[in-house]
Amino acid sequence: MKSTIIVFLFLSSFNLFAVTEKITISNDLELIRLNNDVYIHVSYIQMPQYGRVGANGLLVVQGNEALLIDTPWNDILTGQLFDWVKSNLKAEIKQVVITHFHDDNMGGLKTANDRGAI
Repeated sequence: MKSTIIVFLFLSSFNLFAVTEKITISNDLELIRLNNDVYIHVSYIQMPQYGRVGANGLLVVQGNEALLIDTPWNDILTGQLFDWVKSNLKAEIKQVVITHFHDDNMGGLKTANDRGAI
């Protein structure tokens, strides 16, 4: 899994990935497939002072395991993402990496933890 992340980060610096598909999971959650193994997840919440605000992270899939880099905004959206990965990709999110401490990146950490992702 670590080698997949390193290769992805290296290749993405050359902008070799192109959006191949946009997948709507719910009104507030979508995926952008970059290739068969790498997705950007985009989640939205309504913020009174700003309106509808999006946040994103990455999903890297290798076989029947997946790595989630940052969670969606909250536990509900994170649960939707976990469920979609399981039913559509036949994989389990096993690890979560959080890049910083705001809700747009770790708002769904409780759900991730409850589902066994470390």
